[in-house]
Amino acid sequence: WQPFWDGVAIKVLREHDGVLSYLLRLAPGATLPPHRHPHDEECVVLEGRLRVGSTTEIGPGGYHLAHRGALHATLGTDTGATIFLRGAVPETGQILD
Repeated sequence: WQPFWDGVAIKVLREHDGVLSYLLRLAPGATLPPHRHPHDEECVVLEGRLRVGSTTEIGPGGYHLAHRGALHATLGTDTGATIFLRGAVPETGQILD
């Protein structure tokens, strides 16, 4: 596990041609600001609850798809969450402050 963002750690499982399979572990109260991805991003919640934007909340086993190029809404969690993702990791320049 490596630090990724405030309250967020990343563990890369596999990288091939710019597409990664990775885990993110979000501490309770952590958020990731809006960002874009150069590839579709698939997300499965493994533990906890993940909030996508202001209206969608996903629990364990839940799935979310962020389409390539679309603005990905703020991600957050009140409880903490561990999620599996497949796509391209947003780099610092892709996260919109």
